[in-house]
Amino acid sequence: NLNIAVLVAVSGAMLGALAKVIIRRMSSTEPAQRVVFYFAFFSTILAFFPALFHWQTPTLQETGWLVLMAAVSTIAQLLISRGYALAPAGQLGPYTYTSVAFATLFGWLIWDEVLALNSWLGIILIIGAGLLSLSGGRLAKKKATEA
Repeated sequence: NLNIAVLVAVSGAMLGALAKVIIRRMSSTEPAQRVVFYFAFFSTILAFFPALFHWQTPTLQETGWLVLMAAVSTIAQLLISRGYALAPAGQLGPYTYTSVAFATLFGWLIWDEVLALNSWLGIILIIGAGLLSLSGGRLAKKKATEA
């Protein structure tokens, strides 16, 4: 059902935004490596119990994909944590939307997923919003230094 899918997606986005604010807060006192360690540690503990009831042993190929996903996600989380240590979440927020554009492009390049016109338009809007946000930040700094 589309309504449930939207509810799940919006809930995930809300919790992801909360996580980013928490990462920003923690990054002011903790190094990125520690933030990522605790994120992974507590995620493992919290995921353990539901996994017990729904466990399926992965194939060798699936294990390879899982290891690759873990490595890429760890690097991404380190970079995100470092970014939030350097700038406020609101300032970096527009750039996190580029993950949607990258996921769409990777789906097209790797799995030959067909991109509809609205996907291309969405990617253009995301890139445009990021550029607009970047130029808006520069204008605000310029006005602040002139005052």
